[in-house]
Amino acid sequence: MQNGRLGEPEVYQLARERRFEETTVALSLLCKVEIDLVERALNDRGHEIILILARLAGFSWTSAKAILLLKCADRGISAQDLDGAMHSYANLQAETARRVLDFYHSRLKRGAGKAPVAASA
Repeated sequence: MQNGRLGEPEVYQLARERRFEETTVALSLLCKVEIDLVERALNDRGHEIILILARLAGFSWTSAKAILLLKCADRGISAQDLDGAMHSYANLQAETARRVLDFYHSRLKRGAGKAPVAASA
């Protein structure tokens, strides 16, 4: 962080350096969601919630991609999956991302058990 500020450049750098915990905390702070939600999204096999969080944070595709690559560091991601994620991200509107996240978040709060991370946006 430069000058005590946290933003897209810092999160991008954290993700590129594969600093999972710091990236998790940074996304939690920027998106104003619980750390647990970000951690679940980063550990889930689906990519939707991470794309939603990146869109809510106002990140470019470059930063969203860095977060996806961090997320998939142990198992990899195919070029086809990465391309699909890029198209999904390009079509994802911030308002849609907010509505999906609000719905997901409300399900978690109501104790609906372990809500699925995958969501269609």
